[in-house]
Amino acid sequence: MRSTLRIAALLLALAGCESAATPLPAALIPTPSPLSATAVPSLHYAFSPEAFAYWGSELPAGAVQFQPGIDDLAQVDIAVAFGNPPGMSSTPAALVVGLRLNAESPPLDDSQVADLVVQAFQPQVIAAALADLGAVPAISAAADEAASPGSLRTALANAGYPDRLPLTLTAHLPGAERLPQIVQPYGIDLRLVEPSAASSRSLVHGEITAGTAQPSGNGWIALLRIPISIRVREGLNVRYDDSGLPRIGE
Repeated sequence: MRSTLRIAALLLALAGCESAATPLPAALIPTPSPLSATAVPSLHYAFSPEAFAYWGSELPAGAVQFQPGIDDLAQVDIAVAFGNPPGMSSTPAALVVGLRLNAESPPLDDSQVADLVVQAFQPQVIAAALADLGAVPAISAAADEAASPGSLRTALANAGYPDRLPLTLTAHLPGAERLPQIVQPYGIDLRLVEPSAASSRSLVHGEITAGTAQPSGNGWIALLRIPISIRVREGLNVRYDDSGLPRIGE
């Protein structure tokens, strides 16, 4: 029987940062009457592919994708990306990725099996696989403390899973598609389930219960920190909504 493992990505409070100027083009609109003194031009948002996929339906209207370090951002008011792309400024905080097991049903109700699964999700290994996103381990650990793939496979076999342990992971974070390959050497067959837009933050799916407000306590294990970088046109103020999404404020 497959059981459910989940990862949630939670955003910390963010602060604004400096950026290079990207002037808006002048747009002349014929009109029989003067424009209102309060009229403002539409703002142009651009997100890296990973950021675009992560925020999804929460993105501002008209948001487009761009390739960091490649696409010209001269016509963009604010650009957002994960990692530390050239020409962008990293915010003081980061996307924090945590791991939480569903210990209400087998096999993860067995504390021995659950502990082996946690050991398979090694922050140093996962951060290295997501290095292009600027990921770093959320906690430091000595290299000799990490369990080897062979030792974990043997331990899982002794716990009753000689032919690998099947698990389902509900993941909403950048680079999630790489996780099955990362844990495969440790004797885990991981199947990814993409949460719906309505449940992406609470991670409600099947036996999965609602998420927590912080990636600590209540069974949460902090894994990674992924930087969030922005590039904002000079003169614009940035605010962050409850999900951590950068927006132009007043």
